[in-house]
Amino acid sequence: MLTFCTLFDSNYLDKGLVLCESLNKVMTDFKLYILAMDDKCAEILNKLQLKNVIVITRKEFEDDELKEIRKQRSRAEYCWTCSASLIDYVLEIYKEEFCTYIDSDLYFYKNPQCLIEEMLEAKASVQIVEHGFGTGRRARKQEQNSGRFCVQFNTFRNNTEGREVLSTWKQQCREHCSMEVNEMGDQKYLAQWPEKYPQVHILEHQGAGVAPWNIARFRKSKEKDGVIIEKNTKKEYEMIFYHFHHLEYIDEHTVNINAF
Repeated sequence: MLTFCTLFDSNYLDKGLVLCESLNKVMTDFKLYILAMDDKCAEILNKLQLKNVIVITRKEFEDDELKEIRKQRSRAEYCWTCSASLIDYVLEIYKEEFCTYIDSDLYFYKNPQCLIEEMLEAKASVQIVEHGFGTGRRARKQEQNSGRFCVQFNTFRNNTEGREVLSTWKQQCREHCSMEVNEMGDQKYLAQWPEKYPQVHILEHQGAGVAPWNIARFRKSKEKDGVIIEKNTKKEYEMIFYHFHHLEYIDEHTVNINAF
């Protein structure tokens, strides 16, 4: 059984509910722990009684250190601060063997089991996903600003090696997690992991993490449904999930997915 965790508040509830719906369409046996970042969000989620979902309230999640940090950071910065702590909470309190943090604005088109299997085949304890900006000056600038890796599908095994990486990341996020340009909250800390920790695997499946910042690298297969093709390598990948970052509602019938 796959285990996921995510977090969002009532302002992001629409995206979070779509995430849940997409997972339930492609999987039957999983757990999704949701940290509700405000009381309204927790109330709605508890009333909905969503299938395969376990709701965690901020009251039961926060320790004294996080309560103080919340007073000092913006809403977005505090959400980023909590991502590592949430994974740690799920592994520690619920004793799950694995936990994958997923952003609440993802939409799954296929079962992500193959992504976890890739990690297991690599005999890794941690798996992370690149932004995949591509090559060229613009891509280098994007990576400089946002980091090589995106905190969107981070998997940790509940063992000594996995918890070592997670503990360090958790403490770094609590000490400093800023929205300033070239800092990008919890994300840039991941840049050190592949060289520092041999137990970290970089996901190779390009059908995970397709997003506005890299979608131009791919085209849709005309022959195979649900398959994308990387333009440079011509390699085919099943589309596992898309990251609907910065999605905007223009009007009742129009949505801007901000692809660039």
